[in-house]
Amino acid sequence: MSLFRNLAYLNAARQWLQYLDARQQNQGRFLTEKEMRTVLSPSHKGLVIDGKDARLSHDASFRNMAVIATTGSGKTSSFIVPNLMSMGSSHETEIKAR
Repeated sequence: MSLFRNLAYLNAARQWLQYLDARQQNQGRFLTEKEMRTVLSPSHKGLVIDGKDARLSHDASFRNMAVIATTGSGKTSSFIVPNLMSMGSSHETEIKAR
């Protein structure tokens, strides 16, 4: 019986270590300066990130993204409108004010 109990403990410990490893790999973090220069470039053809010329690649633009900020912080004017306007050359873009 103790052999089976020890195997159960070892299996539980292995599963716990796999869980911890998966959590560590999926932790969010900020980009380093080097990563930022690689990911955000004016030569990329994807979404505009800073409202001017820092762009994601086309592939990275279609991954999950959330724009979170307080009311009046400029989400629409610095992210949404520049991206809609940059798509105007290949798609018909219409922005209506309320």
